Amino acid sequence: MRLIDADTLLELPELVDCEKIDTARVRKDIVNAPTVDAVSGVRCGECKFSEQFFGPDDIYCPIMDCYPSNDFYCGAGDRKGGKK
Repeated sequence: MRLIDADTLLELPELVDCEKIDTARVRKDIVNAPTVDAVSGVRCGECKFSEQFFGPDDIYCPIMDCYPSNDFYCGAGDRKGGKK
């Protein structure tokens, strides 16, 4: 999977004028679209390594050896169910 810059893609002339869309050209533009600089991460509340103690907001992370909030995320975790 590639994360593309959709804003840049939507500025292309063939997408601005919807009357003249050439689907082959649009497909080529999507394939050649610039990617964004993004890092895959998993929120601690969804991580298979996090351990819940007293409730859903009380978790421990053995990877970072801390008690992060559920919405904190890092690149070292794995999502429960196997997907990042």
